[in-house]
Formats: sequence, structure tokens, C-alpha cells
Amino acid sequence: MLAQGHDVPGFAEFWEAGEYRLPEGPAHFTLFESFRADPAGSPLRPPSGRIEITSSDHRRLRLPGLPRAPRSGWSPTSGWAARRRGASRCT
Repeated sequence: MLAQGHDVPGFAEFWEAGEYRLPEGPAHFTLFESFRADPAGSPLRPPSGRIEITSSDHRRLRLPGLPRAPRSGWSPTSGWAARRRGASRCT
């Protein structure tokens, strides 16, 4: 925030005040706006280059308190899609 020119109090001043009010954000904000407008010109930076729900980097770090997302096990031959078609589950 300091790099963006905001007057951020020191820790003691913040602690005494009990809060710090963040400055107003932009009136208009679209997540990944530049990527959505030009994916080739504004690529994302995760390992896959795509929007990720989980990534190999997160799994590798094994940070405490970070929930591990299950690996996707869905396929058209398993779960509700298979039951709906009357197919048996492959194991």
C-alpha cells in the first residue's frame, strides 16, 4: 500500500487506533479483465497458464491450514452421469 502512495500508519499507531480503513477501490472492477479482453496478450501466471482452482504449486507447498482440494475424479463413466445412463461404474 505504501508503494501505491497510501498513508499507512505504523504498527503502534494502528494498534492504538484498533483499525485501519482501506481507501475506496475503483468504482468499476472486473476480475481478470485484461485476460478476458486479450488472453494472448495478458496471459495468466499459474503453472498451467489458466485459471486454476488448485495447482501443483499449492500441493507442493503443503502449507498448514490451507485446505487441499481433492483431485477431480469425475468422468462420464462414473457418478451421477453414469447412473443416469444406467451404466455401471468402472473400477
